[in-house]
Amino acid sequence: MSNPPDYPHDALEFGETLEVAPGVHWVRMPLPFQLNHINLWLLEDGDGWTVIDTGYNTDEIRDYWRAIFGRLVGDKPIKRTIITHFHPDHLGLAGWFEAEFGTEMWMSYAEFLQAHLAWTQSVTHDVDGWMEFFVENGLDPTVSQRYKAERPNFGRGTTKIPISVHRICDDDVIEIGGRDWRAITSGGHSAEHVSLYCESLNVLISGDQVLPRITTNISVW
Repeated sequence: MSNPPDYPHDALEFGETLEVAPGVHWVRMPLPFQLNHINLWLLEDGDGWTVIDTGYNTDEIRDYWRAIFGRLVGDKPIKRTIITHFHPDHLGLAGWFEAEFGTEMWMSYAEFLQAHLAWTQSVTHDVDGWMEFFVENGLDPTVSQRYKAERPNFGRGTTKIPISVHRICDDDVIEIGGRDWRAITSGGHSAEHVSLYCESLNVLISGDQVLPRITTNISVW
């Protein structure tokens, strides 16, 4: 990489937070696979808080969230979750947030539909069907069996998905904490991934659409 990114902060310990811009708190949570962490965001939002991406469905992450809320949030409620895309490390605890805190889930509609298709293991998320097709086209059957043992992790990584959603569309302006955040939807990593850009802070929350060292996984083209 000819122009490596400049990291102004050291990596946080899991469950710790850091205010990286006024009202924008970085949260680092663990993941139970090779990619061992995820960056999530907790934004001050007037009389409450907005969470951007929730993390994978584990007791450990729920405990970390409770600890964060206990020391940082105070009496202000968690008002909503904004989900960048449907993958379980981002969506995983949205249902728990709704049940525990009464939050409203905001998400693009294509990602919302993909989440429910994955949750119900519809034909578009039929791992057995995928592997049968791949083996017929030359994949080593032992690789297929290993993949099926590891996947699908969607059900394990996700609480029951809320059945209602506040739809986010491209170029929507979302007010969070008195500042405007513009929604930027894009394909590639997922069907209608939402990134959020705040011009006044010069901050982009890019989910998995832009990563610092590697090219994001291209799942949709």
